[in-house]
Amino acid sequence: MKNRILITLFATGVSAALCTGCGTGEVSVDVPSDGAVVTEETEEPIGMANPWRYGITEEEAAGYVTALLPLPEGAADVSWGVMDKGGEIKPGDKPGALVEAQFSMEGVSYCCRAQYGVAEDISGMFFEWTAEDDIASPKWQDAGLSGKFYRHTGDGETVDLISWYDDSAETQYALSATMSSDGDGFDLQAVAEEMIWGGADAKADAGTSTGMLAYVYPDDTAIESAVYQFMVDEYSQYYDTCDVSIPYAVIVDTDDSDEADIKVYGIFCIMNYDLVEGDILMAESGGSYPGVMHLKKTDDGSYEAVSHDVVADGSDFDDSAKELFGDRYDAFVAAMADDEAEEQVRFQIIADYAKFSGVPIEGYQDYGQDPVYFNQ
Repeated sequence: MKNRILITLFATGVSAALCTGCGTGEVSVDVPSDGAVVTEETEEPIGMANPWRYGITEEEAAGYVTALLPLPEGAADVSWGVMDKGGEIKPGDKPGALVEAQFSMEGVSYCCRAQYGVAEDISGMFFEWTAEDDIASPKWQDAGLSGKFYRHTGDGETVDLISWYDDSAETQYALSATMSSDGDGFDLQAVAEEMIWGGADAKADAGTSTGMLAYVYPDDTAIESAVYQFMVDEYSQYYDTCDVSIPYAVIVDTDDSDEADIKVYGIFCIMNYDLVEGDILMAESGGSYPGVMHLKKTDDGSYEAVSHDVVADGSDFDDSAKELFGDRYDAFVAAMADDEAEEQVRFQIIADYAKFSGVPIEGYQDYGQDPVYFNQ
């Protein structure tokens, strides 16, 4: 994962509502027998001292959290703060001080918090969440990020929160957003990903292209066209740059009963190749992302892939696969075990690419294996 500058942000409206010691004074209440209520404010306001120290610079914040995330482009009204126990926590300490950056962008108030050396929630939010979900993006999983999304809607505003832990940086993050709407169409995860990976330009730069044509499925009206394009766009960026990324998929089943949520069940793979001497595509890297891809049918009759639910890794694999595939689980297990059928799909996809690429390609090869030629 790239080095990052960590930032802590907390929606200004929310932080004010949740902070301790925000009152102006203690109020005593006398209730006489006749039911009348008389209030009297005490002369001396009491409350806890604000544990936050604001007015620090981004550089000072980076001293406490070395993996500090850059703010998204367009961030305005930025305010940095640190909770360092009155100076007891020094830069470089582990656990480190909690830092945050509050900012606004396009009418939304944000707050991002980060703390080195801890792995628990640092958001400071205690809403009764109306929605919550794990972030299942392979991009996050491959980067060692474990995150959850939360949403609270009520009292005329919506609060979104993403809380995640970066194992490689040993740092916990929390990014929240507060908006005076129902939040429909708002994507806090996209903001988080811009901060983590550097935005759309950096994402494009991380692609795999060195002069060869990018892979495109031959039939742009087919469901596979949207599936394969999603795989190239979403997954090739996580690998070192090669000459071309070529996806392939073993499709177990397709449920197109709902054109707004077409479900494609299968084993989705991508391999990255360099064209080596002898006109052979040498496989340099790649990965498999079995699961369920969600598509929608567009007004022009084509398809667009929207998201991808990926089967969990490790000991959770089987339970996750059963949940995602349901009554298609047995068919999925059979497909996973059929290496020959998977290789046939891969062969055909690469052979099709070789025909339209404009480059003499005789076959492909995996490390330590003999080349596979198209015309044998």
